[in-house]
Amino acid sequence: MKNNIFLFLTACMYLALQSCTKEITVDLPTPKDKIVVEGSIEVGQPPFILLTKNAAFFGGLNFNDLGAYFVHDVDQIMIYTDAGDTTQLQEFCISDPRIAAAFGYDFGSGATAPEICIYTIPDILNWTITGVGSLLGEENTNYHLYIKKSDKLLTASTYIPNLYPFDSLQVRPHPDAGRNDSLAGIYLYLTFPSGNNKYVRLQSSTNGSPYYTSSNGSVFEYKVFFGASIGLPLAEGRPSGVSFNRDRFGYFLRGDTIDVKWSQIDKGVFDFYSTLEADGGDGPFSSPVKIISNVNGGLGIWAGYASSYKSIIIPK
Repeated sequence: MKNNIFLFLTACMYLALQSCTKEITVDLPTPKDKIVVEGSIEVGQPPFILLTKNAAFFGGLNFNDLGAYFVHDVDQIMIYTDAGDTTQLQEFCISDPRIAAAFGYDFGSGATAPEICIYTIPDILNWTITGVGSLLGEENTNYHLYIKKSDKLLTASTYIPNLYPFDSLQVRPHPDAGRNDSLAGIYLYLTFPSGNNKYVRLQSSTNGSPYYTSSNGSVFEYKVFFGASIGLPLAEGRPSGVSFNRDRFGYFLRGDTIDVKWSQIDKGVFDFYSTLEADGGDGPFSSPVKIISNVNGGLGIWAGYASSYKSIIIPK
């Protein structure tokens, strides 16, 4: 009798749920064609700008033909400063896995790297050999970007602030003695300057990999720590799409070499990455986030960085 009652109640619940179910069709409009900017300029380095086309949210990407998404042969692309210095940029294309990885494309060993096309200074080869180029980033300087492609006009501005480097990196043992043989923590020590609001982006590289951000975000404001001397726990940066390892979060493998990139940024760069990294993804319970871009007439980011680097080897 009890089994029959249980089956009857289960059937009623199933029918009730089915009667409340309604198929919802969402008709998303086709987005307008826009150019996506992924550009940066760093102290002592030339600008690197990647231009691609946007795509529909559910449109999918053809990973076998990523070159089709790059925007080639713009009518004009230049950078100018408040002092009146102007530099025309030139497009360069190269098929190199290291270049692809630097821009976030990782196809694994043995895979064919796509042809990556970037816009940069025309004397980029001379810069790679001698360190001298027609336009290199400097502190306390505004850099204005101008892009013209057919009927599309894009503009953006970024500011490279003063550099405030961090003090040191320190290895700390894992609190669990049973895991300390294989894992350790890293802390970043610094004294935050007082004054006006300042913004920072933090990235890390493991064993020579590209610099990635951690899953808990990469940007924050100084005002939280004005004048304080603290140690910040470092979480390992990882490429997008790599599954989250809860057991490893906040710790690194012993024997690894960790490089840390600490960058002063302006508010426009902070706003972009803080909203981008707050996006909950495509899960059913995630909240939509409007990403704040500093590119007028297009999408993406034009970012200036004043960066300091330090490296540490975690003893085995």
